[in-house]
Amino acid sequence: MGLALSKIMPGRPRPSGLESVHLVNQGVSPLQIADWTVIHMSSDGRHLRYFKFPLELEGNPQWVVGPEDVVVVFSGKKPEGGDTKQSIDRPREFRFWWGLSEAIWTSLEDTVAVRDEDGVVVNEASVRTRIEQGKK
Repeated sequence: MGLALSKIMPGRPRPSGLESVHLVNQGVSPLQIADWTVIHMSSDGRHLRYFKFPLELEGNPQWVVGPEDVVVVFSGKKPEGGDTKQSIDRPREFRFWWGLSEAIWTSLEDTVAVRDEDGVVVNEASVRTRIEQGKK
C-alpha cells in the first residue's frame, strides 16, 4: 500500500498556516520519502505548486516513515519553535511546512498527488474526496 493520502484540511475557513495534507504509511515496511514530492494540480491537470521532502531530517540522511506513521504537510510557514518530528511514540507524526502565504486547497476540483524520488505517482486524489473522507 505505501504512503496514502488520508485527508486534506482545507484553507477555508482556516488560515494557510493550519491548512494541511495528511499522509500515512499504510504499508508494513518503513518508507524513505526523502526527495518525494507533494503536488498541487488544477482540475485540468496543470501542476500549480510542488513541495519536496528534504534529503535530510534533523541531520539524518536515512530518515524513514515507519508503518502507520503520519506525515503532515502544512501549506503555511513554519511557526517559531515548530518541530518537524513531533513525537517519538508509535505511530510517529512528522510535520513539514510548505512556506506559502496563502491557502491552496480551496477548490474541490483540484488534485493532490504524491510522487516518489523517480517521479512515479504513488498516490493521487481529488481534494473533494480527501476532505469528505477526513470528515468520517
